[in-house]
Amino acid sequence: MKIRIDNEKVSVEVPTRIDLAGGTLDIWPLCSILSPVVTVNLAINLMVEAEASWRSDGKFRIEAVDLKKSREASTLQEFSNGTGLPLLSTLTAELLSLAEGETGVDIERGLTLRTHSHVPEGSGLGGSSALSIAVAVALRQLTHLNLTDEALIRIVQDVETRLLGAPTGYQDYYPPLYGGLSALRYQWGRVLRHEIPLKDKIEDRLLLFYSGQSHHSAWPNWKMLRSTIDESFSQERLVEKLGLLASFKKINSAADVCWRALKMGDWDLLAEAVAVEWEIRSRLCEGMVPPPLSKSMDAAMEAGAKALKICGAGGGGSFFALVDPGKKEEVASAVKKTGATPLHFSVY
Repeated sequence: MKIRIDNEKVSVEVPTRIDLAGGTLDIWPLCSILSPVVTVNLAINLMVEAEASWRSDGKFRIEAVDLKKSREASTLQEFSNGTGLPLLSTLTAELLSLAEGETGVDIERGLTLRTHSHVPEGSGLGGSSALSIAVAVALRQLTHLNLTDEALIRIVQDVETRLLGAPTGYQDYYPPLYGGLSALRYQWGRVLRHEIPLKDKIEDRLLLFYSGQSHHSAWPNWKMLRSTIDESFSQERLVEKLGLLASFKKINSAADVCWRALKMGDWDLLAEAVAVEWEIRSRLCEGMVPPPLSKSMDAAMEAGAKALKICGAGGGGSFFALVDPGKKEEVASAVKKTGATPLHFSVY
């Protein structure tokens, strides 16, 4: 994460992520039901940016540069109740209101917030959550709010959950704040981040592709989560619930093996763990792999990829492929012929 301060303007730049294993397990109450759970992810230099600055005319304005969208309001209440750019405007209003009460900062002068995301919308790379973190960090700095990173994460997660109308996980908030290759372990109400010191080596063995088809993470996740906590007593529902819980337990085991493989530098074991995780995950929800994405993933495997997995909740977006270093060009070429776009990145 990079923070730049220039008088009464704060600019923040944060990375997005590739979720290697254990996604969905980070959503409450599933993380509590299966505790302890492990999620492994990698921060990458496909960045998102937020810039917050005070005004003098009392207006509140957002400019989402990459989306070519903006909105402006004369009061903070009007700003928070509007329909344009709801996540950014609601999060900004919540943090400004909190700052006014806790630090006495004068928010009546108004604020301009500019954002820019360098990842495709709906790519499954945690772009919206990374942007929320960038905005929250910028406002924390600008208003001198005394909030820990964990407190900031809770606020961002609550705002996203409210607006999506469905539970959200916690894993997407850690790569923007800390970077690197990490295992996030949830146990007894706490998320413990374990940094894995192999981040400079895994880039040689990882390819990332965007399918061109946007996805929406909240609803596939909510559909699976709802089935695991459904209290219906019908036999059909009970069988579905038990089957999903068993699958999530296997995903958790695969994520734990992924963590151990990365710590040992065992690339073959890592590929096996990712392959097992994806085999189970791909059957969790109907529509997980749309036909164009399936075609690209098949091409990667036929060209020599050792394992692959969709990023995020599925239904579109991006996927990564684990390859031997000598196979990178061959796999990339094969996937490009199917219409998918390679996303070039470095570990952040």
